[in-house]
Amino acid sequence: VHAIVHGNNGDQRVFEQIHYEANLSIWSKVLKDFGAYEFMLLSGQFPLTDVSQELQSAVAQLREAHADLIAGRYDSVVARTRLCLDAIDRRMNGEAVGNQALTTIGTKDSWEKMAKPERANAVRASIRHYTHLAHHVDGACVTETFSRHDAVFILCGAAAAVWDAAGRALALQELSKQSPLPDKQ
Repeated sequence: VHAIVHGNNGDQRVFEQIHYEANLSIWSKVLKDFGAYEFMLLSGQFPLTDVSQELQSAVAQLREAHADLIAGRYDSVVARTRLCLDAIDRRMNGEAVGNQALTTIGTKDSWEKMAKPERANAVRASIRHYTHLAHHVDGACVTETFSRHDAVFILCGAAAAVWDAAGRALALQELSKQSPLPDKQ
């Protein structure tokens, strides 16, 4: 705090440092009251035990991307997010499914008929397409630079894609428990 105070010795400049611990919602309100950014706080859980083995690599990349965001390495956030999405696609045949979903949304008649899982595939494929720039150079051999806003945008999308994939994997696992395949003779 920097202030000018009036006291027995006249006007004086005062510098004081105050430490106060508060949760994010309180700090968000304080920042808003001062006219700074308004923050929408969302909570995304990182599953520890509920994610299938096939998605562990995707979750690990998502965790690393989050660590990169905190450290201010925004280009790395987008690059790791791409690896996260690649891990989902490799394990769940998502690239082909995502490409099909992107093709389907090409015409209004097609995309209006898309089911929810197909729409989720299209979203995941779009996020993956956006992150493609993090691993390549353009015609002038220049890499794309990503801002904090870019990194947050893509990290949130990737986290949603991981949760969608984890939910689908869990549903398939439950389905296979309920109706086991007949034994081969």
